[in-house]
Amino acid sequence: MNLNSINKELLIDTINDEHEAGTKYLKYAKEIESLCDDPLKLYSNLEFPDEEKDYNSFTQKVYLSSIMSDISKITPSSKFAVYYGDNRYNKYEVEELLKHHKLINNSNDIQSVTEGYFTFSDYEAEFLQSNFEPLFEMGQLTLSPKPNLMAIVGEKENPNFYTIPAEFDIEEQKWRAPLYNGNQRDIPIRNQDTSNDTQSTIIEEIMIPFISGISAKDFSLILRDEADLISSFRSDLLKITNSNTHQEGREIYQDLIRPRIDKINQKFKSISELHSFKMKGVTVFTAALSLLSLSAGDYMGATSIMVGVGTGTAGLIKFEADYHSEINNLKNDSMYLLWKLNNLSKK
Repeated sequence: MNLNSINKELLIDTINDEHEAGTKYLKYAKEIESLCDDPLKLYSNLEFPDEEKDYNSFTQKVYLSSIMSDISKITPSSKFAVYYGDNRYNKYEVEELLKHHKLINNSNDIQSVTEGYFTFSDYEAEFLQSNFEPLFEMGQLTLSPKPNLMAIVGEKENPNFYTIPAEFDIEEQKWRAPLYNGNQRDIPIRNQDTSNDTQSTIIEEIMIPFISGISAKDFSLILRDEADLISSFRSDLLKITNSNTHQEGREIYQDLIRPRIDKINQKFKSISELHSFKMKGVTVFTAALSLLSLSAGDYMGATSIMVGVGTGTAGLIKFEADYHSEINNLKNDSMYLLWKLNNLSKK
């Protein structure tokens, strides 16, 4: 199965029956990870927010991530997530981890360990489906259940439950519980490097105004129409921001990006106005010749002029072809993508 088919099946199942969805997560989780293991693609991780007040910000991050990466993996929130495990007993690295965090004193404290996943609740699934379905269909987004090890620790009558973030090693086909706390990445350039965190903040400052208020349907149409432009835009934006991390996002936008967008807009207006003028000129000229012939009583002449519009039609076709060619040339500047998003956000 492909990612789109798996995502659609899991979203629908979660909404209808969380238990059935949980069973399928156990079936598909490793397949999702293997499908998202292309070294030539950029991936990003986005966590579903715990609070409703953060949903708008989350939507912006999904859009931004869809531009700055090839596939965005969405993981469930910690607030709504539902846990499903396959009840296999496995203490691999868990004992060391629990001791590291001083949660147990010896291995006898561990009653059992379950390998499983935190998955999306029906509420999260409904939100994702209703707001981002076009992006899922495009393959820009995928669900990414959180692999966890659930350890039951302490006395059987009064146990404690610990869920430990885990990793599944596809090659070795076994689970790992790392001894570090990984940081959530909103866009691919986020990592432990402080300069990259600064760069990602700058990118957010520049991009958020262009993607706010746009529907997923319209946004996905732009991504589909301008698919050939996205990689060059991404590269251009990263290059600009990487060279100017000492400036704020709005300063970089005003100094380096806005002049390019304004230039594209100016060219577009000039091309459109000239195209409109030419089209009107051909129509008016043909009509004027016809009226002159009619006023002179030359009905045959008027008819021949109207028939001659066949030649004019060829001219109209050329005007249209030239117009579309000039519009297409605007894409030579990668900031055409921002210009197009800007026009859409203003509607």
